[in-house]
Amino acid sequence: MARPKKTARTKGVYDRGSAFQVKIKRKDAAGNLHAINRTFPYSEATRAKALAQAEAFASAERAALHEEKQPASNLMSSQSLGVWIERYIAEVLSLKAKDGKKKGSDNDARLLRLLAKRFPATFSKPVDKLTPQDFGLANGGMARSLEDDYYLAPATITRQLAVLSSVFTAAIKRWGFKMDNPIHATLKPKVRNERERVVTDKEWADILTALAPMSAATRGAIAFLRWTAARRSEAIKLRWEDLDYSKQRPEATFRDTKNPKGGKPIHRTIFLTPEAVAVLDTLTKELHAAKLRKDRIPPSPQNPPAVRPSSGFVFSLDEGKTSIASDTLTQAWGRAREQAGVTDATLHDLRHTRITELANLLPMHQVMQLSGHKTTQMLTRYYNPDMQDLGELFEVTKAAAEKAQRDYLKKTRKKKGS
Repeated sequence: MARPKKTARTKGVYDRGSAFQVKIKRKDAAGNLHAINRTFPYSEATRAKALAQAEAFASAERAALHEEKQPASNLMSSQSLGVWIERYIAEVLSLKAKDGKKKGSDNDARLLRLLAKRFPATFSKPVDKLTPQDFGLANGGMARSLEDDYYLAPATITRQLAVLSSVFTAAIKRWGFKMDNPIHATLKPKVRNERERVVTDKEWADILTALAPMSAATRGAIAFLRWTAARRSEAIKLRWEDLDYSKQRPEATFRDTKNPKGGKPIHRTIFLTPEAVAVLDTLTKELHAAKLRKDRIPPSPQNPPAVRPSSGFVFSLDEGKTSIASDTLTQAWGRAREQAGVTDATLHDLRHTRITELANLLPMHQVMQLSGHKTTQMLTRYYNPDMQDLGELFEVTKAAAEKAQRDYLKKTRKKKGS
């Protein structure tokens, strides 16, 4: 077996080809033997940074063994949650990615870094100073801020805290830190997953008015969710290349959807209703007008007509280069909803609203093709009809059936009479 390739500058740091490994095995001042093993993955672009981190880690560990009689990584006062999430991403999530769970691990890494950006004081505090109140619903707590400042639903907040809790679990079980997981004792918002909230026509009109001053991409994405029943993640990943206008009814293909099959991403294609097509047409015109303003071309009948972009993200704030952020939509919805005086309606309730409308028009198995649900049990959680509307639909359907039967009998009698 080939010997590990050691870097030239620091003892105990080895280059493994895709990561630097720090291996230190020595006795501390009290004579206790310690074996330290940690990896710092790198790509071609991040190799120098990973090497610097590995060397700094090795030096700190050696100094701590000499002065503190224990590894620096065991000293709670030297640890912060920000340091832990980077270690968790490098050591735990990277292994999940190799086991075929790349999408989930990438999502968790993005979420943890987003939380670190939003709550720098919490993530820079020594971990032994963290309390359940730092993460809960108390004033100044993470859950309270996510609910009040970022308009996140209770279920979303609970999921985010669960991901963060896994970092503490890794620190306790994998890295040997002796502490209690503060998130286990955190007061979390109550989750009521089975919502029955749909957005009424008047509420939608009022929210649209409140959305008017916002960017075309923000307004367009929220309206697209309203008329397609798409998930937020599906809409923000939609590209112009995924739209097909060559057929009688335009279609949109959502790629890498929420429900993979056998661990592999799957795609879902839906037809676009006239309302959804109108949303995209309006967005195209607004993008065209914005480009003319950017190029300082004054409005004129002689200007070329608006043409749909051929590539790039549909809902974007930088001309299709990157997709609009999911939280941008959630926060825009929260502000518009408050301004419109609409209470207790989340952005995800637009999906409930559209699925309820579709289920009144199409059989359940066809609605599932549009919504992306795998089972009728999950789909029915999104079907929240108003009983008066359902009664009216019943009367209309009954009258149509009775008329069809009368017409059939009348036609049959005429044939017999002739």
